[in-house]
Amino acid sequence: MNFPSEITGAIFDVDGTLLNSMRVWEGLAERYLMSKGITPEEGLSQKLKTCTVSQAADYYRTNYGLNLSTDRIISETNDIIREFYENQAEMKPGVKELLNKFSDMKIRMCVATATDRELIVPALKRNGIYDCFCAVLCGDDIKTGKDSPEIFYKALEILKTDIKTTWVFEDALHAAQTAKKAGFKVACVYDNCSHENQPELVKLSDLYLKSFDELDLIK
Repeated sequence: MNFPSEITGAIFDVDGTLLNSMRVWEGLAERYLMSKGITPEEGLSQKLKTCTVSQAADYYRTNYGLNLSTDRIISETNDIIREFYENQAEMKPGVKELLNKFSDMKIRMCVATATDRELIVPALKRNGIYDCFCAVLCGDDIKTGKDSPEIFYKALEILKTDIKTTWVFEDALHAAQTAKKAGFKVACVYDNCSHENQPELVKLSDLYLKSFDELDLIK
């Protein structure tokens, strides 16, 4: 499979796109309670999916009798996430080959992620791909989420490429929708954590990939 049109710039999401890292967020509540020797209820992460860490802390106290302050629970939860990114988060198949090929083709690349810099940068460096990007835009750089195109426009400004030939690589439906509406070409990448959204992602995308290995240009 080849790109269906010209590409001069590439904007990459990280979680679920470059890195197989969504699982730390999906199972975070369970991991935290298990670290306290507590057996979590089935489906806990799904139940807390729309909750803030502070709201989750209240839930732990009410339903599991966890006698800790909100600040401590947040701090300890962040420690679990940080350890995962620093030591465990791995690239998805074909990522390194794609980035190397894009570099050879002089395609300018930028990261645009809602996750904080202290988590993302160590993971990119450990996987040996940090230097592939001319910039890494993170959640603490751009205060709006990906329901706003701000982070994509900022990346485009850094890349100095034409929006018509700049592709956004995303696994999340809401982010892909935002990029598409903003005028970018969108390549949607499959991730287990967004499985239920695949029909919509396939319809929305200019290019749909189950894996980066599908791209002929990296062979």
